[in-house]
Amino acid sequence: MINYINYSFDTSEASMVELGSYAGQSTCIFGQYFKKVHAVDPWENHNEYSHNMKDVEEAFDFFAGKQSGIIKHKEYSVDAAKEFDDGSLDLVYIDARHEEEYVIQDIEAWLPKVKKSGFIGGHDFYLHSAKEPWVAKAVLQKFNQPDLLLFKDGSWLTKASKIPEERFLYKAFNQFEMERVLDGRFPPMNFYLEGVTEKERERVKNRGYETFQPLK
Repeated sequence: MINYINYSFDTSEASMVELGSYAGQSTCIFGQYFKKVHAVDPWENHNEYSHNMKDVEEAFDFFAGKQSGIIKHKEYSVDAAKEFDDGSLDLVYIDARHEEEYVIQDIEAWLPKVKKSGFIGGHDFYLHSAKEPWVAKAVLQKFNQPDLLLFKDGSWLTKASKIPEERFLYKAFNQFEMERVLDGRFPPMNFYLEGVTEKERERVKNRGYETFQPLK
C-alpha cells in the first residue's frame, strides 16, 4: 500500500494518522516511511480485545517510542480529530473499533482532515462471511465501489478526491477473492495488480474488468 501511495507523493515528507495503534506493530512500519505518524488509541479495555490494554500500551511505548517521528495521542478517535486542521494530512489509516457505526464515525470525523491529494484507508476490508464484514459495509456506505483500492492484507484505500480510473490496477487481495473475481461473483471494484500472471490478468479482463499500469 505504501508503495502505491508513493506513486502520488513522497511519503518521507508526509504526515499521517493511524487510528487504532494497539501494540504499535503497524505504527512502526508506517514510521519507517512517513515523516510524521500520529498514533491515536485510547488503550482502554473493551470486549473487542482479549488482551489487557495496559500491557498493550506498554508494548506500544516500548517499540513505537523509539521512533522520533511517532506521536502518541491517548484519546478517542473522534476527539483527536478536533486537534487537526482540515486538509492537513496526507493519509488517515483506520484500524480502530471495527463495528460498522464506529467505522462510519471515524470516516466522517477524519475525511475532512485529509488533503485533496491525500488518501484515507484502513484495515480488515472483507466481503465474505468467513471474515467480519462490518468494515466493508461501512466503507461501502461512504465511498463508491469504483473509487476503492484493495490490497492483499485486507487494507482498503481511496483518495480524498476522486481517483482517476487510469491510476488503478485490478487485483483481488488474496487467492480466495481472486477466484471470486474470476468466477464473476465479486462486484465491480478496483484492485491493485500485484504478483498476478498474464493469464490471470486476461481472465479478469474477460470478466468485464480492466487493468492499467499505475502512473509513476
